[in-house]
Amino acid sequence: MRRALLRVVLTLGLLGGAGGAWATGLLPCELVVAHPDCQLLVSGGPVLDTADLVTVAATTADDPVRIREPAGRLHATTIEVAEADDLAAWWDAALDPAVELVARDRLVPPGQDLADVARAGAAAMTAAQERAAELALAATGVGDRATVAFATDGVGGPSAGLMLAVAVAARVAEADPTAPGLVVAGTGALAADGTVLAVGGVDHKLRAAASLRPDAFLLPVDDLPLARRTEVPVAVLLVPVTDLVDALDAVAQLAAGRVPAGAVPLGATSG
Repeated sequence: MRRALLRVVLTLGLLGGAGGAWATGLLPCELVVAHPDCQLLVSGGPVLDTADLVTVAATTADDPVRIREPAGRLHATTIEVAEADDLAAWWDAALDPAVELVARDRLVPPGQDLADVARAGAAAMTAAQERAAELALAATGVGDRATVAFATDGVGGPSAGLMLAVAVAARVAEADPTAPGLVVAGTGALAADGTVLAVGGVDHKLRAAASLRPDAFLLPVDDLPLARRTEVPVAVLLVPVTDLVDALDAVAQLAAGRVPAGAVPLGATSG
C-alpha cells in the first residue's frame, strides 16, 4: 500500500502544472488524497499504566471492601492522530513504516477539525469509564460498596474501557488476578452487557505495547486477524476475549502459568 502511495505522489509531481497545484494544496481532496491537507498521521501512542489511571475507594465501613494495588501491571494502549506540519513532515511520515497515512475524511466528519474529534473522544472516554467501573464492580460482586475515580485527561475514545475495567476488578476481586506479577497490555471497548467490541488501530497499539515485553496482549476477537498480521520485534501472546468475564478469566489463567484458549503467539514464538 505504501509503495502504491509513493507512486501516486511521484506521478503527480511529474505533471508540471498539476504537480504545482498538488504541492500548494489547490487540488481538492476528492481528486488527490495523497497530500498533507488530505491525510492524517496515525501511529502508536503512549502505553498507559492503569496504576496511574484508576483509584478505588470503599463507600462504607459497615461492609468494607478489600482494596489492593495489583501485584502485576495492566496497561491501556492508545493511538495518536496528527496533522503534518508541512510537506517535508508529511513526506517523512510516508516513508516511516510505523506511521499510517489515513484519509482525513475517514477520521474527521465534514465541517469538523481535530479539536472537534478530541472533544467527542473525551465524551466517549467519560462514558467508557462509567461503564468500566459499573461492569467491573458488578463482575466482582462489589456493587455500590466502592467508588471508582479515573485520571485520563488527554485520552479520548472508548477503547481503553476493557483495560480500565480489568484494572478496577483487579483491585477489588476476591483474589488478585495479576499475582504474582503479570504484565498485560490491551485494548477493547465495552458494550453495556460487557461484550468486548472491536476498536481501531490495534496494529499500532500492539507495536507500541511490544516495547514493554508484556506477558500477553488482550484484544477483541474481531481484531485478531489484523493483530496476527502485525510485525512486532519481540514475542507477544495475543489473547482474544469476548467479554469482561472472559478477560478476567484469561488474566487469572496467565497468572497461573496457563495459556488461555484461543491465544495466539506472535513474533519470535510464532515461528
